[in-house]
Amino acid sequence: DDASMVNNYDPGATPYKFESAANTNPSPTPFQLILLFSSFGLMSIGTVELGWQAGFGVPTLLMLLSVVSFFLASSFYVKVKPPKASLLTGFAQVIVASWRNRHYEFPSELNVDKVYHVVKGSTQEFPSEKLRSLNKACIVMDPRQDLTPDEMVVDPWRLCTIDQVEDFKSIINLIPLWSTGIMMGVHANTTSFRVLQAFSMDRHILTPTFEIPPGSFGTFGLITLMFWLILYDRVIIPKASKVMANPYVCTL
Repeated sequence: DDASMVNNYDPGATPYKFESAANTNPSPTPFQLILLFSSFGLMSIGTVELGWQAGFGVPTLLMLLSVVSFFLASSFYVKVKPPKASLLTGFAQVIVASWRNRHYEFPSELNVDKVYHVVKGSTQEFPSEKLRSLNKACIVMDPRQDLTPDEMVVDPWRLCTIDQVEDFKSIINLIPLWSTGIMMGVHANTTSFRVLQAFSMDRHILTPTFEIPPGSFGTFGLITLMFWLILYDRVIIPKASKVMANPYVCTL
């Protein structure tokens, strides 16, 4: 059963499987705790005793070692065969074809089923009306010149399939959602700046001999978040549930 498999399995640095039904998770293993505290310790000692060059250099070397190990072990990976055509090439073909066909007129509703190029086995018979200018990339003006006898495209840089156009539209629609994570990415890359700021601060607390390592300043944000989640889940949510007469839960 699952319980015997978990007990006989040595997780090492891998956490146990979370049991959602019991809403509990076993405590971390000694190996996990040693790995966690040794990482904080090496970072702090290296930053304080050897300077920030060593504090940043050691993680950089470890990351380089992990990348080299990743590629050395590539022969053991299960590799999925890529599609016949690259997606990026298909997107470029849609842009070029829509530009080259920009003078085409859109078909009327009576002939719409005869002018768009549909690949065999596709479930999309007509392009969507969003970003309508891109639909000109899949308009078949002359089947004798644009298609072969087996309905293959003669010049993929002048005529594309409806699937290619719709895939490119989907990528464009994701750009606003992707752009919302730009500031999060910028903030995630300011950890080194926080350490450099800590070097210029007076980090002594209570006694002149006790000094907080600059590499440990990132933990204050995690500690604050931990206390806020406890306050939110144990105090704010129960009070809000009583006031609103509706049970609330803590979600991410």
